Amino acid sequence: MKRIKLGITGPPGSGKTTLAKYFQEKGAAVISLDELGREITLRKLEEVGKALGIDLKDQPVEIQRKLIGKRAFSDVNKLKKLGEIVHPELKEEALRRLREAEGELTVVEGALLFELGLHEHVDRVITVIAPEELLLRRFLEKSGYDEKAFRVILSYQWPQEWKGLSSDFVINNTGDLNSLRERAFKILERLRQDP
Repeated sequence: MKRIKLGITGPPGSGKTTLAKYFQEKGAAVISLDELGREITLRKLEEVGKALGIDLKDQPVEIQRKLIGKRAFSDVNKLKKLGEIVHPELKEEALRRLREAEGELTVVEGALLFELGLHEHVDRVITVIAPEELLLRRFLEKSGYDEKAFRVILSYQWPQEWKGLSSDFVINNTGDLNSLRERAFKILERLRQDP
């Protein structure tokens, strides 16, 4: 298999992070946009706090993250403000890691793959989709945020249908983890045969 850069995206609750982990099990290097975004947000804490109107000084990291999430996910304009601070560096750092990746397969995983223009820097894109009520249920179970936060986040992203139309593979993740794993390995086989 020649070197392949693969993008994985999808809305909250779609299972994109789980899918990326399956590729990681098979030796892929994974660049998580969520993890990078959290690191950059913590580095720019003062600027973020000022933009969102919250005092983040002298708080433990977990509390800082909850306060930022609660405020940013309450209103799409606040989420945009956070994005204006974090996203330029996030894109730059993701591209740097992509350039420096040495393995056979590198995966860039994150909800904002298209919105940040990172889809233009990978060879193939997988979009993971699911019906909205299932996405919401998974989001509520996993995130600790409410439905309003889910709606704000969704409104900030391209619709999953658009992402699907611009992708090489679309996985409708309505089944269990085993079926998602099987789909991941089938795609990996296809990439190995015809990158």
